[in-house]
Amino acid sequence: MIPQGSGFTFLAETATSTETENFSLCTAISMKTTATTTHFACLLRVLCALLCSVMAGVNATGSAEKPVPPAVSLSRNYTRLAQIGADTFAMEIAVRTFTPTTGKGATITLISAVHIGSKAYYTRLQELLDAQTLVFVEGIAGDPPATQEEDSGGSDLYDRLAEASGLVSQAEAIEYDREHFKNADLSLGAMREILQAEIDGGGKGGAAAKEALSLLNETAGMLKGKGGFATLVMSAFAGMMQSNPQLRTLFLYKVSMAELTMTEHDNASAFSSLTSTPGLRRLERLLLIDRNAAVMNALKKELARANAPSDIGVFYGAAHMRDMEKTLVRQMGYKLVKTEWLTAYTIHPKASKLPGPIIAVISRSAAKISPPAESHRPAQATK
Repeated sequence: MIPQGSGFTFLAETATSTETENFSLCTAISMKTTATTTHFACLLRVLCALLCSVMAGVNATGSAEKPVPPAVSLSRNYTRLAQIGADTFAMEIAVRTFTPTTGKGATITLISAVHIGSKAYYTRLQELLDAQTLVFVEGIAGDPPATQEEDSGGSDLYDRLAEASGLVSQAEAIEYDREHFKNADLSLGAMREILQAEIDGGGKGGAAAKEALSLLNETAGMLKGKGGFATLVMSAFAGMMQSNPQLRTLFLYKVSMAELTMTEHDNASAFSSLTSTPGLRRLERLLLIDRNAAVMNALKKELARANAPSDIGVFYGAAHMRDMEKTLVRQMGYKLVKTEWLTAYTIHPKASKLPGPIIAVISRSAAKISPPAESHRPAQATK
């Protein structure tokens, strides 16, 4: 997720005018202060979910909850940027394990992910996923494509962004053909129905839903290679990154900071500052809160079964996890017992020959996010 105000500007504001001249390619595609940035970010978020779609499905229903006092603290975030060497900064992603406070019941592991990373990172994620008895996976299922060419358009585009960054995409690296994987996500059709019902209701809510539906449909078109201007921008940007190590490093840094912005706050309270219109805010709630509710309901249904699995994983993007943790801890009677940090990718600002002021900004960003004492850093997964 790339919030408004931090889109592809790549810290040009932190450097002097002389230094920023070296980044004409970056500033040429700047979308910093308008709704275009958030619009583009929303398209990327839906696209990521669509690209991670799998064929499995499950009906979601509610079950009894065990409320606990809301004062129970939550993890600060599920991503962090850590300096692990003189010129090495790691984008780290948390995997957190929870057990019932009563001591009886299934172990729940929130396996958070980013949509691009190193092969070693996804290998470790696959190991964690395959070790679970049941895994609820992210993926906005939609109507099957009419042709193979139609199916490959958006996937090729997103894979190209990952490849241009020197990484791989989640959709390409993770093997989803596992019998114990279940998709409890909202389908594209269900999301459209939710918004259409609000449109039919009229008023301000209906107007916001209409804008959100337009954005949702636009992104679905991107997946089929029909995304118009947004698809063109993504293609051009990937091409520039492939031949420009400075741009690659800046892109990955901004992705890291954008993910951190979304995961260190309560998502519900962050919408107003990260989006600029009612329609964009409604789309964010749909993509995060509404979809989280669907998978949490499916989890509750599974736990209510007489023969419930002893361990269940929830495999979603990192931006979803703090809200899911809130449900586990404050509604379902769970407590955090373990955190493992995985390195999704690393960046090397000096080796990329970035200007000094920009390197200083990256260093300060990492320093503000000091690794907590809750866990050691596992073996690094680099490019």
